[in-house]
This record gives sequence, structure tokens and C-alpha cells, in this order.
Amino acid sequence: VAARAAEAPGGLSVASESKRRGGVALVTGATRGIGKGIAVGLGELGMKVYITGRTVAPSDNAPRADGVGGSLMETKELVEAAGGSCEYVRVDSSDDSALQGLIQRIEKGEGKLDILVNNAYGAVDTLGETMGTPFWEKPPTIWDDINNVGLRSHYVTTCLAAPLLLKSAEKEKTTVTPTESSAPPLVVHVSSLGGLTYVFDV
Repeated sequence: VAARAAEAPGGLSVASESKRRGGVALVTGATRGIGKGIAVGLGELGMKVYITGRTVAPSDNAPRADGVGGSLMETKELVEAAGGSCEYVRVDSSDDSALQGLIQRIEKGEGKLDILVNNAYGAVDTLGETMGTPFWEKPPTIWDDINNVGLRSHYVTTCLAAPLLLKSAEKEKTTVTPTESSAPPLVVHVSSLGGLTYVFDV
């Protein structure tokens, strides 16, 4: 799915591999990379996809150490070209109140949430800049740099979204529209190799 982020619509398709059709999804950190690819894949399933990030338009792109660009507007275009509908929301995932406002917006607009993909991560540049430095020579604040937007924001977003996901589970038991297939709510946490083995430092 992530390969779709760098390609025009066509080629790899997740729609033929999934029994899920329609519904509402939220993908955090969807301006580039894996989050962008997942959002496009969900669009292929005809879903209404809410996407978040901090870069709204291509012109808003600040230089990144890895040279990777991307914006919410560009992802929205790809999701819609793939067959879904999309709404973007500029959100700083380190701000709990912004996350709460996001979930309230989805609740007001949709009344449910079928899929939550926690993908936002804020330390890509930090990891690259500090690679090779012994952990005891790094400031203690690097813990927050690496974990606040990522591990912590995944947890907070899931806590806030859980009631909406439960509403989806209840609705699934009673009504499934002709354009939607029956499937339980799903929460996905995007991690890295660091979730399995030693990477970078402690």
C-alpha cells in the first residue's frame, strides 16, 4: 500500500484483497510515506478518509533532512482519485486538545469511526541528526522528542476515538448499507523495526 504514495493511481490495489467496503477511517500523519499510502488504499475501498498532518499545501513544505515532501492537499487528491472521499484536518499530534477537536469533528460529521490508523511520528529528523551519539550524551528531552508524537499520541488518539469505534461496532450489529460490507472496527498502530529489535539507541 505504501508504494501507492509515490505513484499515480493504478497498479497495486488493496480493494481486491479486502472484504471491507465503505465506512469512515482516520489516518494520522498522512502527508507522506506510509500514512499517505494507507490513506490512498482506504480510498480504494470507497471509504470516507479523514487525514491529518501539519503541512496543508505543497507550498507550506519546510526543508526536511530526508528530502521527502508531501502535503494534505496532495494526499486528498490521491484518495479521491482512488475512489474514496477525503477530508483533511491540520493537526499537531503533540496537542491533546487538537486531537480531541479532531475526534469531535468526526463524531459530528459521521457519528462513527470504522478504522483508526495511528501513523503520526515527529522524530524522523531528530533520529537522523543524533544517530551515532551515545545516549548519555543526548539531552533528556530527546525522550519526549522521540515518544510524544508517536507512542504517546497513538495512545491518546486511541483513547479519544474508542467511543466512536464502539459506536461502529454497535451499528454493525444492526445495519449495513448496500454500499458497506460488515467488518469490525480496526485500530492500526504503525511502528518500526525499533518495536522488535535494537535500533538507534536505548
